[in-house]
Amino acid sequence: MSIEIVVGTNWGDEGKGRMVDYLAQDADVVVRYQGGNNAGHTVVNEMGTFKLHLIPSGVFNPAAVSILGPGMVIDLEALDKEISDLQTRVNHPINIKVSDRATICFPFNWKEDAWEEERLESSGQSPFGSTKRGIAPAYGDRSLKKAIQVGELLYPEQLKDKLYQLVEWKNLIARGVYGKEHGVSFEETWDWVSTFGARIKDLVCDTTELLEKAALENKKMLFEAQLGSLRDIYFGVYPYLILIFLSCLCTHRRRIVWEDTRSNHRGYESLLDLCRRRTVRHGDSPGRGSKRTA
Repeated sequence: MSIEIVVGTNWGDEGKGRMVDYLAQDADVVVRYQGGNNAGHTVVNEMGTFKLHLIPSGVFNPAAVSILGPGMVIDLEALDKEISDLQTRVNHPINIKVSDRATICFPFNWKEDAWEEERLESSGQSPFGSTKRGIAPAYGDRSLKKAIQVGELLYPEQLKDKLYQLVEWKNLIARGVYGKEHGVSFEETWDWVSTFGARIKDLVCDTTELLEKAALENKKMLFEAQLGSLRDIYFGVYPYLILIFLSCLCTHRRRIVWEDTRSNHRGYESLLDLCRRRTVRHGDSPGRGSKRTA
């Protein structure tokens, strides 16, 4: 068994996508283990230029399984669009699996993200510089035990009941904190999750079990981090970060990344830290280097 991990040591944009694409050519499994679609990895190959926001950069290896792990927050609409784009441009079948324990990022999370930025700015405080993709609110829901997991798409009746309660709670916040009388529509949210959930539910599985099997079969596994260590919730430039754990926390003491397998007694073979000489950061936040808004 071989385990390699690729992380960035800046704000992001260190070239992780290109490196993972290169290393993945002989990998059996490639895993995105955290993050959402608030940033992306660019891969250029003979099929064109691809900007991946959720799907691992190893998807271009036809022999590899690409896993979206339980530590991710997943915008179902964005994932559907990304898969559709790949299917029309890639000249081989793509093998994608989505963890049943990953968190769904809903349209109301996008709204919350934007509302908080607006509130901070209007009150004279410094906004966080969010990309407004709903990532921090979705991770917040997870911490508050309110989130809905991807695996719940397989149980629509229970999902509907839980979503109704979640929307009720979100509207309390919308009215009480942000003064939005018509903040979140249950009907629109249910239509959204029903439409895009139906398109990806066949990809949902217990990815921990899949990785356990790969480890027992001595497969080569490659773990891909999103963004950079300066965005880590504990080790980053607080509070201008994302509510995610990067490998600087998850892979200490030669342990396999904890979000994706229970095999934490198996050490990794290599940890590749990528550093960019001139740092680039997304959004408006303090720090040296140039700024990107896309």
